[in-house]
Amino acid sequence: MAANKGGRITTNTEVALRVDEVLRLRLDGAQLHDLVQYAAEQNWDVCSRQIKRYITAADKLLAARIEKDRGKLFARALSQREALFARCINAADYSTAARVLRDRDALLNLYPQETKGATPNGPPIQINLFQRVEDLAQQLRSRVDAGIQGSPLLIDRSGESLDTASAHPEADRVSATG
Repeated sequence: MAANKGGRITTNTEVALRVDEVLRLRLDGAQLHDLVQYAAEQNWDVCSRQIKRYITAADKLLAARIEKDRGKLFARALSQREALFARCINAADYSTAARVLRDRDALLNLYPQETKGATPNGPPIQINLFQRVEDLAQQLRSRVDAGIQGSPLLIDRSGESLDTASAHPEADRVSATG
């Protein structure tokens, strides 16, 4: 039991109910100032320091309530999606139902993994883009400093620079002068 600022003693039951209410409000996005205002509206007759204690207790309560078993979390997530799918079908909201199914299938890992940057001729080319841009900028600066402003800068598919277009006909041309 705790005494509030008006001198009235708050029972453990009242404190537990307030902590539950603070938890619910915090899950809805309430901040300290919102909770202070709510407490005043509910005639809790407590100071902001007590609200902070309620918040601490609510955070501990939330941590205790959160499921830590991954299997149970997975089963709950699947069940929630199935229930949501059923509600969407009953409401004839088929586009949302399709998105729920897509999300469920992604959760079940039913879609193949996407490979970004794969080429028809083989696996993706792995380069550090920032380093490659810096290297190309340095090559461009050297060419400009050497007075070769009009010559093209050639790059093959692997990102290597070439001296002439005839060396690799598949090279992409990038103008050194922009």
